[in-house]
Amino acid sequence: MLEAVRISRAAYPHRLIRETVMLRFRPLAASEGGQSAKVKIGQSGEAGLKALLETLLPTGGYCIGKTKVRKSPISHRPTSPHHLTPHLPSPPPILKVFFKGSKLPTLEARRLDLCANQAVRLQAHARRRIAARFFHAAQAAAPRMQSLVRKRIAMRKASKRRAAATDAGRLARGFLARKRCHRLEQYRAAVRIQSRARSGKRRRDYVRKRSAAIAMQKNARMRMCRKAFHELLEKARVQARSHMHITHLTACHNSPWLPTRRRRTRANSKRRVRG
Repeated sequence: MLEAVRISRAAYPHRLIRETVMLRFRPLAASEGGQSAKVKIGQSGEAGLKALLETLLPTGGYCIGKTKVRKSPISHRPTSPHHLTPHLPSPPPILKVFFKGSKLPTLEARRLDLCANQAVRLQAHARRRIAARFFHAAQAAAPRMQSLVRKRIAMRKASKRRAAATDAGRLARGFLARKRCHRLEQYRAAVRIQSRARSGKRRRDYVRKRSAAIAMQKNARMRMCRKAFHELLEKARVQARSHMHITHLTACHNSPWLPTRRRRTRANSKRRVRG
């Protein structure tokens, strides 16, 4: 009690137990002291605490004190006089560190700076890890993306070539169709010309043959008419001669000089027949 009052009078208002000090300021001491400080701080008991405080506060400003712990009373009472109360060992005193007014806030500020730096390092490391993962993922996905892009480009080129080939084929088929149509039109025109020429030739042949047939029929009819006319004429002549002969005979028969007339009639009849 007196020691606590003396320390408080010496202007050590801040106090922390050993475990709290070690837990809160060990990373700060390890970062500022290096590897040798890590070895010293790793010691157990009061030696490790002193090494930590010497590393953090080389100029002093702290004090290590011990707090006595009273024995805890026994909760149960003895039920018989023969029951003996067991002797319990006293717990070890608690080490406490007392800091001056400006030392603990300074340590806390340094600890906060260290925590901030460590947080920044952790964030940088996390970002680096995330960036590395993203880079590795992107590096692994880059060939796939490139293959997909090349595939899309090849598909576009193939589609363009297919479209160009289709257009070229369509144009070629149209040209060939127009050429065939033109040839067909020429062929049809030639066929029409040939058919018209043949029809004209046949018409002319028909007209010529028809004219020849008509002329032949006319000549044949003319010959037949002439023949019939000559036959009728000869028949008429024969009838006329016979009529004249009969008339002459009748006249001669009725005349008084019959013999002379007969001779002359015979001679005349012979001359007529000869003529």
